[in-house]
Amino acid sequence: MLRAPVPVEIVLTNMEPYASIVKKQLTQILEKEPNAVLIEKNIVVLKNWLSDDLCDRLVNHAESFGEEAWWEKNKREWWHGKFFFVEDPDLDQELKHMRVRLQELFNQELWVESMNSVHRMTEGQTMFEHADNLAESLGLDNKCVFGVTHYISNFDGGEIYYPYVNFEYKPNKGDLLLHPGWEDYLHGTKPVKGNRIRYIVAGFASLPEAQALREKDQLYEGVDAIKMSSAVTDIFGKNDLPENFYTKPHEY
Repeated sequence: MLRAPVPVEIVLTNMEPYASIVKKQLTQILEKEPNAVLIEKNIVVLKNWLSDDLCDRLVNHAESFGEEAWWEKNKREWWHGKFFFVEDPDLDQELKHMRVRLQELFNQELWVESMNSVHRMTEGQTMFEHADNLAESLGLDNKCVFGVTHYISNFDGGEIYYPYVNFEYKPNKGDLLLHPGWEDYLHGTKPVKGNRIRYIVAGFASLPEAQALREKDQLYEGVDAIKMSSAVTDIFGKNDLPENFYTKPHEY
């Protein structure tokens, strides 16, 4: 059930520069991409961005491996069994080309992280509510401008919803969805229904300086020197992170 927007306390970063960048990018995208549809004032979908053939090859590759191939290493248990690293060289090249296309979509003005994995959700599974850039509530500015999601299968249920702007969308195979990173666009996924699996390839489009920070493993440094990336890398121990960080999503 969608709920009314709530005020967000600004801790360290005013998100207005991000809002201006989003507006500029959406204007450019809508002008040059005939399949771009503005579905909310700051959310755009590019229909048929990926071909059926590429979507099917990615899904078939993911489904050709047993359950042991679905990642169990992330210390946040929610991700267990939902994360698959693409191992096919040809598909890896396709993923690299998808990143290049995104860079071109943003006129080389944003940096897109490498995308080398497929995420899945099966019947009854959801994704917890979260924002892609936590500068407002936690002071963790990871430079994210847009969350980027490629939908590579058709599925039932599994709508993406945005409680603070009272909006939801049912994606289709081939869609590319772009939404802002700031916390007005906190989002989650409704339960997947039936036996059709929800498969996506996701990433982030960020300010250019994010690339150097990522290379130094500093992209998620912020308040109290908490390193969010250590939830994966284990550079720090549990005592260096908030209580329940590994297994319980934040309540933003």
